[in-house]
Amino acid sequence: PVQAGIGGRTGWVDGDKSGQSGAPLAVGGYLKYTFRNLNRISIRGDVWYAPEILSLGDLKKYEDYSARVAYNILKEADIYIGLRYVRGSFDNDSKAEFDDGANIGFNIRF
Repeated sequence: PVQAGIGGRTGWVDGDKSGQSGAPLAVGGYLKYTFRNLNRISIRGDVWYAPEILSLGDLKKYEDYSARVAYNILKEADIYIGLRYVRGSFDNDSKAEFDDGANIGFNIRF
């Protein structure tokens, strides 16, 4: 019932109001628990972090946290509702929130 994974994540971030941008080389992972009696329902938490040494361009730090509740609709597909918080800090000491709040979506594994 418990799954865990570690890995890396990257992308491009743009701090609109700061005029600065960069790319994180974030490391992190996830932990997922599927309920035994309700084997189609699971909870999952993700953490991704890139300190200054793993951030390119003007980006100094990147943080990405999420939590979700999912329902397994197919063997390799889930729909979910969750919360996500993503922010970054830049060289000129400005901070930007890239995502903050609730979301819904789907996850397909292949």
